[in-house]
Amino acid sequence: MTPQDRALRLGRRRRRSTPSTTRLFSAGVLLLLVALSCCTLPSLPGGASRAAVRLARAEEIVATDEWIEVGPNDTIPAGLHVRIDMTTGKKMVKTLDESEMTDFDKKRMGVPVTDVEVDADGTATVIEEEGAGAAAAWSSSGGSRGVALSASDSSSVSGAADGEGGKEEKKKGEGKDDYDYEMMHRTLSNLPADEMAKYGGLPELPAGLGTPRVTPEQREMFEGKMQEIWKQRQELLQEIQENNVADVAQVIMGRIRVIAEYMDDPVGKRNEIEDAAAAARDGSQGDGSAPDLDDDDDHPAFVNNVLESLEDLEYQLSDVDMARDFHTLGGWPLAVSLLSDSAHCPSSHPAGVDDDDDGADFNETAAALEAARHECLSELASSSSSTRALVDRIQSRAAWAVGTAVKNHDEFHNWALEDFSALLGMSGIAGGGSASDERARSSVTATSLLLADYLSDDPAAAALATPSRKSRRQKGLYALGALVRGNPAAQRHFLELDGPSILAESMDRSLEAGDARFASKVLALGHDLLTGAADPNAETAAGKEAGALIDALTSKPWCDAAVRLSASGPGISTQVREKALEAVTSLAGPCGYGEEERGSVVKSRVEWLGGGGEEDDYLDPAYRNDLVALADAALGAIDKGNEADAR
Repeated sequence: MTPQDRALRLGRRRRRSTPSTTRLFSAGVLLLLVALSCCTLPSLPGGASRAAVRLARAEEIVATDEWIEVGPNDTIPAGLHVRIDMTTGKKMVKTLDESEMTDFDKKRMGVPVTDVEVDADGTATVIEEEGAGAAAAWSSSGGSRGVALSASDSSSVSGAADGEGGKEEKKKGEGKDDYDYEMMHRTLSNLPADEMAKYGGLPELPAGLGTPRVTPEQREMFEGKMQEIWKQRQELLQEIQENNVADVAQVIMGRIRVIAEYMDDPVGKRNEIEDAAAAARDGSQGDGSAPDLDDDDDHPAFVNNVLESLEDLEYQLSDVDMARDFHTLGGWPLAVSLLSDSAHCPSSHPAGVDDDDDGADFNETAAALEAARHECLSELASSSSSTRALVDRIQSRAAWAVGTAVKNHDEFHNWALEDFSALLGMSGIAGGGSASDERARSSVTATSLLLADYLSDDPAAAALATPSRKSRRQKGLYALGALVRGNPAAQRHFLELDGPSILAESMDRSLEAGDARFASKVLALGHDLLTGAADPNAETAAGKEAGALIDALTSKPWCDAAVRLSASGPGISTQVREKALEAVTSLAGPCGYGEEERGSVVKSRVEWLGGGGEEDDYLDPAYRNDLVALADAALGAIDKGNEADAR
């Protein structure tokens, strides 16, 4: 809002009871502006005059308390609400109402006005009703707003923060104007009352600050209090910043150290976790005292054990730089190692003893360690043991951190292929195939460790019943998706490991166990990989490898699972059916669905048209229509595929 319009607005507020005077005042200001613009144009150079004329054609919008559209040649004054319609690009503006004003705005809007003078340079001076020797002025030329005092005479004074008047006042004040007290008051007024109570409360902003109506004593008292509060506040913010902005490398190294300590003594560290959990449940440590979870100065309470360290890491690794530092500092191999059961059992090699030492002590120690390791692995093989449940929780959080770290940037795609067989002392997924496949299977990567979790000889999938096991599989699938989505090299490795078949079998077992939700997530991953491989514009495994991936993801188990999940059944939600129908549409051509599969989709369509089950009866009509349209698209894709086969 220009100085003139602000003055007019202030004048209108003061003179509402005398409309004739207001109209005369408004007309006088407008005539004065026209006269000034006419007088100044001839003094400009030719090119500048034409520019000024063109500029004069733009009109400043007159805002109201209702939203109005800004025209192509309208200018927007300061102090208005502005919003943009992102669909049309149109701008709308309106004035602030009383509830939206700060104390600063209200004080300014309450300044009584008797006259306005406009200088040739465009500076407007607002003359107050009281105090003939005072003038409050806003400059329209400097781009910023200021208040200047003139106690020497009764003439109008124009003041601007960037103008000459402002500079002179700053010299007279000997640095006092280094503080913008009104800005400070406006900023602090936005803090909660209880926060300001620590400083004795926020002093009231004097009405007409910067005019003779405020005595020097009042001004000095106000400014002194504001300086005191402002200084204390800045010191507090500086202290908070120094105490809380930790070195990134130190944060990451602290988390890595906790994981390394766990891997050095996994059984002992798990016992500590279980003891701490038991003490927390009992509210004591056995001697009647409360558990001290923060007894390690190096690690705050929330990262005292591997579970909490991994949970915090998952949050930290969402930052690209943190993820990069985590890998550089050696954290990636440790996090990936936790995906293997082997890392959660004692090493069979005595620490600090050379392999060449064939003494009796070495043999005895090695035998004891081997027995302990065998016992640990046997316990982990039992899905009902407490050890298995705790390790599942650790592996779930490790998978979550791995997935979050690798999904953030293409730069990290190669991490999916790093081989940790030497670190873990184990080989990869067993199986036959080509020499290339055998090399891939013999390596131990994040991809192979995650896939190995879905290998099972138990067709009933009884292990899926435990909550910790479910969480581990879900987080593992999240990590696997992060590793292979949009990653051609990882997709090739995934194919060499027979990943599509492993996931298809896991999906089938999940459906048999009634876990349609997990099966749906597996199907969604396969659908994403299929869509990417079939996209000619996408970077994917080229040539025959892309074809092999498509063939693997359109095998009978994948085709059948999509249709099965699209039909109504126990534990199959409408959202699961919706995602499955999208997969059916993509799979229709290569799967060659027949009348049975088509009939299943038709049945779903009929249900959504109004003859369905209890859940479908409560669907939003618009959503129901979307589902019917999706079923129609699937039927069209099935018919199109059958026509192509017939030809």
